[in-house]
Amino acid sequence: RGADRVLAVDRFAWDTFGMQEFLDAKARLGSSVEHRRMDVHELDPDEIGQFDLVLLLGVFYHLRNPLQALEAIRRVTSR
Repeated sequence: RGADRVLAVDRFAWDTFGMQEFLDAKARLGSSVEHRRMDVHELDPDEIGQFDLVLLLGVFYHLRNPLQALEAIRRVTSR
């Protein structure tokens, strides 16, 4: 609510168990959330833009290189 743009990023869920559920929820809610299959380590502001807020929920402790991921998140965070 109130966001100009919301982007959901996942490397695995879009390929297997989560994509259909995401699309069903998006349709039921009339949501304009975008989705991309991306690795959090490879977030690029030239490709996806910048955001006021980035949430990393339930992911950090699974990352192969958490510091690299935080650096990538910093690049796509505008504030």
